[in-house]
Amino acid sequence: ISGVDLSQAEVALAVAKAGVIRAETALANAVTTLNTLIGRTVSDTTQTDTSLRDVVLPPLDELRADLLAQNPDLLASLREAEAASHHVRTVNAAFYPRIAAQAAYQYTNNQNDAGFILSNRTNGWNVGLTLQYNLFNGHTDDLAAQRARLDAERARLTTEELRTQLDERLTMAYRRYQQARLTIDLERTSRAAAERNTRVALEQLRVGTITSVEARSVEQTLIDVTTR
Repeated sequence: ISGVDLSQAEVALAVAKAGVIRAETALANAVTTLNTLIGRTVSDTTQTDTSLRDVVLPPLDELRADLLAQNPDLLASLREAEAASHHVRTVNAAFYPRIAAQAAYQYTNNQNDAGFILSNRTNGWNVGLTLQYNLFNGHTDDLAAQRARLDAERARLTTEELRTQLDERLTMAYRRYQQARLTIDLERTSRAAAERNTRVALEQLRVGTITSVEARSVEQTLIDVTTR
């Protein structure tokens, strides 16, 4: 190996060591931040599982149905919309006549020791109906009904907007996950190819058919594929 190749190899080694030191420092700082967030001692160590498990998600329609059925914000909004709809019906009841029915059964029996009428007895049913209808109350009922309908429509639109936002977020997240799975498969293929190229390049460097710069370039490709 020439002096120039050796110097270039030493420079590349120094750069690689500096990158390792920076990566180790960033990892240590990240662990410290994690320990602070979860209430642990900052000096505690953390073991990280770097393996990637291939998790197959259920179909998007199934995830969407579960999300819309279980999301607490959407459920609360649906309850508010339902309550607003019930309030509309309650307010509209003021425009209908009110009928009240009453019934009573009367029984009396009077006994006299002397006199023209010695006994007086009455019994029977007393039934009555009362009809009430509000002809005019200064449009109070009209204004209340308008406010109730506006509140119900606002609640309905809020619920629909929330449902649309949840569907959008789920669809985008699902699409990103599927894209990430494809990207991981491609990266695994690229890494396997880079490892093969590196083994071949090191063997060629050993027998002298390529320079150390060329071998370093192949190694750098492997590093880039592994760390990106």
